[in-house]
Formats: sequence, C-alpha cells, structure tokens
Amino acid sequence: MYPPQLNPEPDSTLTPDLTSLEAEPLTPELETALVEVARCADILQHSMPRIYDSHDQRLIEFQDALKVAFPNTDKLEWYTNINPTVDPSNSQNAKEKVDLIYRYKTSQVPIIYVEVKLEPGLGGDPFWQNGRLYRMYIQRDPEASRNGAPVFFIQLSGMPIILTFTFLCFTYSFPGIYMGIAGAFCDAVDKPPIILPIGGYVALQFDYLGRNWRETFHTLWALRQAIKFIK
Repeated sequence: MYPPQLNPEPDSTLTPDLTSLEAEPLTPELETALVEVARCADILQHSMPRIYDSHDQRLIEFQDALKVAFPNTDKLEWYTNINPTVDPSNSQNAKEKVDLIYRYKTSQVPIIYVEVKLEPGLGGDPFWQNGRLYRMYIQRDPEASRNGAPVFFIQLSGMPIILTFTFLCFTYSFPGIYMGIAGAFCDAVDKPPIILPIGGYVALQFDYLGRNWRETFHTLWALRQAIKFIK
C-alpha cells in the first residue's frame, strides 16, 4: 500500500525546530530562503490535490513548485524525463528515465531524483523506482561511487481526495496526495548502495488547522538545508 504508513508526527530528524532560527540574525538571504520554501509549500498544498488528466500535467506543476524552493542557478538545473546515465541531449531514445533530476550542469552529478505517479501503484512504486535508477547511475559511473554519490529522492503519489466510508462492516479508504523524501549513498565501491526513506510521508492536502502545510514546509526546508552538505 502507498503510503506504507503516515507518521502521526513529522520525523524529528527531518523536521528542524524552526524556533531555533530566532537565535540567528534574520539575514536577507535567510529571509529569502524562508519565503521561497513557504511559497513552494503553499503551491503544492493547493495544486497537487487537483484532478490531472495526465502524468505529465501533474509532473509539470510539481516541477514548477519545486523550482520555487530549489531554483535553477548558474551551477544547478532541473532536467525532465532524462536517463540518469547519459547526457540530457541523448536521453530522448533511452528506455529508463527519471521524471526530474536536479543536478550540476557541468559535471552532471545529481542532487535530487524525483518520481511522480498519477495514482498509487500506477507504473510502480516511486521510491523503488528512484532507487533502481540511482543504482543504474552508480553502476555506470564508478567514480561517483568512490565519492559516495549522495542523492536525495522525492516521491509523489496519491489520489485527489481522502474518503473513508463503511459498508457491510468493512471500511474503505482512499489515500490523499502524499510526498515522501528518501536518501541514498555509497559507503563502498564494491557494495550495494544504502537507500532509505527519511521520515514519514506528508499530505499535500489543504486542512483548516494548517498541519499539512507546516509538515510540508518543514520537510522542504530540511531538504533545502541538507543539500548544502553535498554541494
């Protein structure tokens, strides 16, 4: 089932206590970063629950939202539907493609892999698909394995509504829209990579208490801070 389990509270390892920011000077750079992540969370909460006609339509809107928190720069750029092991210009005829990759323009070293599904189970599980494509990358680039090849995954899947009802003593539930974060790295060249989910899944559904928005914001903020360590 997807998601396997929605944690009742965000994982403390992934969710920093933002009250600690009060002890730091609110520099223009920090304020800009907070605003960008907040805007991204707001866009996701209002756009992802929509009913999309196609996978590509949801993918485009998801990418547009992620670009707010993780913008293209002079060094990093988002690429769509490319093979993780070849140059983007040669990816059109490749069989295996990642929905989105955030990676360095020159070296093509990836920072974030993204897999988007229109419905749970449609086209496979996005977490395992990210992992399989990551393994392809390190197998064809031994130099990356020697450097650890740390990468974060984002997986998105779900249906646009949450509905629970009981019929003949059986309860039926439809999941909402969920986003999960995972990570991968190599601790040895001749060993399989370590690929693990980080924290639970966050619901990209508007709620009047604002809990879903806060969890989304915390998750995106933690990810934005984490990628600084692998640049």
